[in-house]
Amino acid sequence: MKSNRLLISALLAVSSTLPCHAQAPSWVSLLSKATPGSFAPLPACEMTFDAGWKDIAKAGQVKITVVPSGDTIKVLAKGADVGAAAALLPIEGEYAGVIDSATYLPKAMEQTEKRKGSVLLSSVDFSGGKVTANKTLKPASGEEIKVTKENVVAPAFDLVSAALFIRSQPLKEVGESYVLAIAPQSSPKPLTITVVERGKYTYNGNSVDAIKLELKQTPFKPTKEEADKEVAAAKGGSLSDKTKEAFKGHVSSLSAWISDDDKRLPLEISVDIAPIGAVGAKLVEFKQN
Repeated sequence: MKSNRLLISALLAVSSTLPCHAQAPSWVSLLSKATPGSFAPLPACEMTFDAGWKDIAKAGQVKITVVPSGDTIKVLAKGADVGAAAALLPIEGEYAGVIDSATYLPKAMEQTEKRKGSVLLSSVDFSGGKVTANKTLKPASGEEIKVTKENVVAPAFDLVSAALFIRSQPLKEVGESYVLAIAPQSSPKPLTITVVERGKYTYNGNSVDAIKLELKQTPFKPTKEEADKEVAAAKGGSLSDKTKEAFKGHVSSLSAWISDDDKRLPLEISVDIAPIGAVGAKLVEFKQN
C-alpha cells in the first residue's frame, strides 16, 4: 500500500507540471521530407509471430490483423507471454490503430497492457498537428492514476504506422535512412531508421532475400527549456517508467528484417534490452484474407 501511495504522489506531481500549451520541439527540422514510396500497402491479412525472451525459445505469441477499409488501414494486435516467461513476467497486450492509407500517418491508437498487479490503458490521438496521449494506470489496489500529455509535432507516427511507411520506401542501398517523429509511448522522439544490410534470411526453412533495418534515436542538441523538462521528468518519474519497473532495463537497440520482394513482409524484430539481453519476434505464419 505504501508503494502505491508513493506512486500516486509521484505521478500526480508530474502531471501537474505538464504545460497547458505545448510547443513544437527543436528537432522538427531534422525530420525527413519523404512521402510514401511505391510499394503497395499490405493486403488484408493475418500474421502470427513467435516471441522469444532471453534463453527461452518461445516466450510468447503475437497475432496481428491488417484490415484495409476505404481510406484507412486498421491494425489489430494481441499478444501474451506463454510458458516459463508467463510465470516469470506475465504480460498481456492489445493494440488497435487506425492509419491513413494514403500517407501512413496514424489517426488514433489504443493499447491495453496487463501486468501482474496493474493494467495500463493508453490512447493517443494524432489529429490537429498534435500528439495527445491519455494514460490510465489501474493498480490492483488503490486509486487509478490518469495522465494527459500533449505534444505539437506534425507529422508524427506510432511504431506500427512508421513500419508501414518505411516498408513502402525503396530501401535499395545500405545506408539509406529516414528520420521520423515516432511516439513509442506518449512523447514523440526523432528516430532514425537505416538500411544496415541486404542479404539472405531463413524463413520457415526457406532462404529468402531480405533487408535489415536498424532504429536508433536521432542525436540532437536540446534547448535549455527542453533539457530542464527532461531533468524534471527524470526526478519525478513517469507513468510509463513506473509500469515498467519490473523489467528493470532500457532499450539499447532495435532491428528488424523485412522480405526484399513485393510483399515486404515483416520477418523478424529484435530489441536489445540492457542488461536483460535480446527480446525478439519471428514471423511463423502469414495468411492473406
